[in-house]
Amino acid sequence: MRTTEMFLFTITWFLQVGVSNVYAAEALDEEPQRGAIIRGKVLVCSHSDKTLMKAFVVSLSDGTIRAELIGAFAKENPVRWQIGHGYFWPTDHFFITEPNKVRVGLCHYQLDGLLAGKRITVRGGTENDERESLAVSRLLDSIRTHGAWSTNYRAFLQYDYLPVSEDQVQLFVITNVALSLRNRTGPGGAVEKQEFVLSREDALTPRWTFTVYQTRRIYMPENKHWKEDAYIPIERFPVTFREPFQVLSQGKNYYFITASGKLYRTGARRFLTNQREIDPVWGDETHPITHFLTDADADRTFLFCKPAKEGEPGVYFELGPKSEPKPYDLSKVKPSKADEPLKGVIERARFLADQKLLKNPDPPKDEKKP
Repeated sequence: MRTTEMFLFTITWFLQVGVSNVYAAEALDEEPQRGAIIRGKVLVCSHSDKTLMKAFVVSLSDGTIRAELIGAFAKENPVRWQIGHGYFWPTDHFFITEPNKVRVGLCHYQLDGLLAGKRITVRGGTENDERESLAVSRLLDSIRTHGAWSTNYRAFLQYDYLPVSEDQVQLFVITNVALSLRNRTGPGGAVEKQEFVLSREDALTPRWTFTVYQTRRIYMPENKHWKEDAYIPIERFPVTFREPFQVLSQGKNYYFITASGKLYRTGARRFLTNQREIDPVWGDETHPITHFLTDADADRTFLFCKPAKEGEPGVYFELGPKSEPKPYDLSKVKPSKADEPLKGVIERARFLADQKLLKNPDPPKDEKKP
């Protein structure tokens, strides 16, 4: 990752520690851990001392770490990352020189390159370009700024990204800082400038919203820089939960895995408002979700839940409109020698392989070992 910036930001980090979580929900010590299985490899991301997010590429069969890369700065919990459309998408939290200021952005690296231990951000690019992979979220930055200086209440912000194409993402935002978007258009109706405005009423009284925005990442090769285009609100949901979450998609439906281990999905539309409901799928407090693993080759996700009592089997189920839990027992799986969170993800991936639930549990035959 950006070596020079890493040093500067790490120094600034300790001078400003604690700032970025002031306006977020309280993070839990244990939150659902994400993993992905791709062509016989397991991708796991860890939060190192609440400072850096590291991406590990591990062999499913023998547990060998094939790659260990710093994916992003990560001050907030839970760590946010996605895979989709040929890329690995981690969020990045970095400080700028202004005191008490942290910004959020989205990086993306070619997935094939990442699996080979390389950070490449554009087609035909090299690792020398990876330092410019970040695109700052002006929307999240504005919510933070207004929440810090303009509101008469404690502000709340939780979010996650979902890639929808190679250069477009959706941003899911739950907040009580209700900003309005004002667009200034130019010739042809294109948005030339976008402002985020907080009304006096909304500055005095919190108004909860759950909004999905879509934006396009634009690469400017002349200075090797990325930026996010205008944000377009495409959907709003009722605020059913108020905690950190991670988003998944299946067809036209969205799924939300919360920090407390619950699962929600978008449901039917209301007749009068045409707004989709948020319906609970899994809410068993005695069996909270602890891990979810995506078979990227088959586009299937499996969720694993904590046993009610220590020593008992847990339950797992495939992501879908209805949960159909089945027991799982990791004591019968080849143990991993890795530390957590790698250990928990690898052993659950091996369980799925043993159950013949993975499309490609082994790497391609022509793939050379390191």
